[in-house]
Amino acid sequence: MEILSTAEIKKITAQFLAKYSRALECKIYEFGEVVRREGERKEIIYIVKNGVFRIGRIDTPKADVTLGFCFKSTIMPSIASVAQNYPSLLQIKSISNNIANCNSMYEISIEQWNCFAEKDEILKEFHASVLYNNFANLISLHTINRQNRKAEKLFSDMYDAKDPILNSGIDEKYIASFLGVTIDSLRRMNNNKILNRK
Repeated sequence: MEILSTAEIKKITAQFLAKYSRALECKIYEFGEVVRREGERKEIIYIVKNGVFRIGRIDTPKADVTLGFCFKSTIMPSIASVAQNYPSLLQIKSISNNIANCNSMYEISIEQWNCFAEKDEILKEFHASVLYNNFANLISLHTINRQNRKAEKLFSDMYDAKDPILNSGIDEKYIASFLGVTIDSLRRMNNNKILNRK
């Protein structure tokens, strides 16, 4: 099966929520609260309702790497392998500090999702294991893409495209980590773009 794009995932999510949101549990997370820690065994599918959540990996106590961000209508399957129940290798953290747009997510058990998928024409091809593999592949592609492009070029493309990563009030330390640069370098790139637009 081809890797689904973020736009395709959001379309599936919207169709799913239109039918089943009333049957789901929604949790609100405080700014900075960790939703899922590395090593936890949780067989849960998360769907972002509001706010921004960061996907990170802690390589060492001093190397907290940001791999991506999840916005409204993004599906985040249990990072643990559904088939083999490996511990989570990634951390999910609530990072939006916008009071008017609190961080909240629907949490769905693997069993509940698969039950919906088996009975629904739209979801029948999207069992939890498929979602997990798709999500893992998307993270891998984003990582490879980031490694193969210079930070300046990646930032410039994001800036020109008005990427939500740069326009959602995300702390610059996470954006810098995502780009693989220091905060000072991030500020310099941003200032250069502002000056070039004048």
